Amino acid sequence: MKKICTFGLLLAIALLAAGFLWRMGEGTSSSVKEAVAQALGEKYNRPADSYVLDTDKNTGSFAKGSVRVEGEAGGGLWFASKTADGWALAFDGNGIMPCDIADGYDFPPFMVPSCLDAGNDNALRQR
Repeated sequence: MKKICTFGLLLAIALLAAGFLWRMGEGTSSSVKEAVAQALGEKYNRPADSYVLDTDKNTGSFAKGSVRVEGEAGGGLWFASKTADGWALAFDGNGIMPCDIADGYDFPPFMVPSCLDAGNDNALRQR
């Protein structure tokens, strides 16, 4: 009987922890989307709510996804980094991120596996 109670207690704790972590990730994705939309709006002089953003990966420190303008065709990629001031848009557009940006923000290689090396004639560099 004691084993069943212990197992039940551990299961309840695990479920509560999973729910908490899921909620934390949800909040993080929401805040990074808001910050990226705001940064894009300022950069391209459009309202932040005109952007449709999807998050492909969010580690809590780094995030990436896709973006398009609502009602328009096409779109691009975005990469953001968590800084002391909150989420910062590091790169947006189509194509490969320059290495000075990838290295400057210290993006992990699994998120930015290659970049364009401006110091080497824009050669593709594996990270």
